[in-house]
Amino acid sequence: MTTPTSTITAEWLSALLPQLGQDADQVASTLRREGITGVVRSPGDCPIARYVLAQARRRAPSEEIAISVASEACLTIGEQDPGYQWVRAEVPEPVGKFIQSFDQGAYDDLVAKD
Repeated sequence: MTTPTSTITAEWLSALLPQLGQDADQVASTLRREGITGVVRSPGDCPIARYVLAQARRRAPSEEIAISVASEACLTIGEQDPGYQWVRAEVPEPVGKFIQSFDQGAYDDLVAKD
């Protein structure tokens, strides 16, 4: 049986984030290609959070997963009490620059319309 602990790890998250791109524009292009949008200044609902959450749900579809993205991406997997799992990884510089630019009004096409 596969558990979230074996499929969603800090190593997995640390490898996932750099795949978004080598600069802010590449990150934006990846998000566009994936059809990901998000909410400005929302650590749990920005495009990066939505992208990571979608990837995590593919790995553990039956788990409750919450996310927050700032200088770190933090996933909480499972019910809070007892036995939840926390996974964290530092946000790479290109992803951080994308977040900063997005929050300052760049990449307007990636702002969720809903």
